[in-house]
Amino acid sequence: TIDFETAIRYIKSNNTKSLVENEIGNNKYINATNNEAKSMLFAMLVSDAMKKNRNFIILGYKKGMIGVYPETIVFKFIKSSPDFILNIVLRRMGGEK
Repeated sequence: TIDFETAIRYIKSNNTKSLVENEIGNNKYINATNNEAKSMLFAMLVSDAMKKNRNFIILGYKKGMIGVYPETIVFKFIKSSPDFILNIVLRRMGGEK
């Protein structure tokens, strides 16, 4: 497992693929491009964050910490909704606020 700080450092690097291969000690990423290795690390970070709080993306977007492109009607609704309404929706979806 690659910790958060290491993953961010690898994503910012120009040789992400090599760094990841050296870290995990196998050829799992041998067919991945450098950009694909960055995408895999990013997906791992998002997955870990969502395990801790399944509403991570919604709440991060609402707070302006996450950008979404294109901004669909769902995200426009999230951005314009008062917090108390968003909290009700998230609770009904089974998430926690």
